[in-house]
Amino acid sequence: AIGISGQELTNFLRVAALCLHLSNLEFKESRINGADGSTLQDFGVVEILAKLMEINDPNSIVHAMTYRTLTTTGPGGTTETYEVPNNPTQANAARDALAKSLYS
Repeated sequence: AIGISGQELTNFLRVAALCLHLSNLEFKESRINGADGSTLQDFGVVEILAKLMEINDPNSIVHAMTYRTLTTTGPGGTTETYEVPNNPTQANAARDALAKSLYS
């Protein structure tokens, strides 16, 4: 025995599987409302990730990778929040950041 409980081993293997499956996410260029954006090449991988992460809506994972939120401050301290599409390079960076966060 290596001193790891069954639940700890299950959690460890889940994180390892998540990191491996995240590396299979690939994005391609697309135009979204006139801006450079990205779309997912294979939705099947996201369905696996959603099950492993216990997320009911796989689209939320795609959205998290392919969009970022920007907040601007205008005159008088007013703020506006925008969702901006990520290009494939930015989507890959979001994917990699999630994998690093899970792994560490």
